[in-house]
Amino acid sequence: MSDLTLSANPKLQSFIVDYNSFQLSEKIGQGGYSEVFSAEHQPSKKRCALKRLFIRDLQGQQAKDFIREISILSICDNPFCLPFYGWCARYPYCVMTRLMPNGSLFDAIQRKTGRGLTGGEKT
Repeated sequence: MSDLTLSANPKLQSFIVDYNSFQLSEKIGQGGYSEVFSAEHQPSKKRCALKRLFIRDLQGQQAKDFIREISILSICDNPFCLPFYGWCARYPYCVMTRLMPNGSLFDAIQRKTGRGLTGGEKT
């Protein structure tokens, strides 16, 4: 299996975390390439959303796309983007961001959850 540590610039390397330091809770979403869990980082007790990729061996274009995704997340400083907490450079490849309560944005827009969007909800 691939280790992407050397593929990442030094700034991205500072965001690498150990998958085993997270306690997964409920699955909160799934797509074609990944699934998302609410999780707790055991050392810091910080709650987060953990996106775990299904791919066991990232190579070639898939590895480049993953590195590009975490590169973008690491530099985004905008109130409309989720804060980036970290990533795993080895299988299982993961991305950790702030956990937002009350379901997905898609569900809120479609009103599937019965809740509207508000600006005052905090985690």
